[in-house]
Amino acid sequence: PDGLLLAAASAEQINVWAIRNSTESVATFELAGVNQLTFSENGYHLVAAAGNSVDLFDLRKLKCTGSLSVGAAAGAPVSAISIDSSGSYLGMGFANGNIALATMKPLKLLMGLPSTLSHSKSVSALHFGGNDARVIMSASLDRSIRIFK
Repeated sequence: PDGLLLAAASAEQINVWAIRNSTESVATFELAGVNQLTFSENGYHLVAAAGNSVDLFDLRKLKCTGSLSVGAAAGAPVSAISIDSSGSYLGMGFANGNIALATMKPLKLLMGLPSTLSHSKSVSALHFGGNDARVIMSASLDRSIRIFK
């Protein structure tokens, strides 16, 4: 978020490093199959997507504070994640082109965008625009970009 933290996932765990002291991991979380990681803008939270679920880690408490299984609701694995600038909302893109939103506190599915607005292929990137969650932009392997207001 501020360039001072780095996160990476291996087959079985997530490691977080402080860039200034990169020789030691400041946090390690056990989670297999991670394919996406994103920090909240303030650096307090890390969200990891693994298959059909997302996990929320509090980096101040160094523990998982929420887990959300979204596979049944989305019908496909999570392929992209993004947190809005306020840290209140999580956007999730899926391998089948669908997009859903969740609240961060508590981590809870809020809504899925109608399938008529979804991409025809996997969502490859998501980003919230502006200073709130009123705009979300998505990119897909179908070579399209969508802007939702």
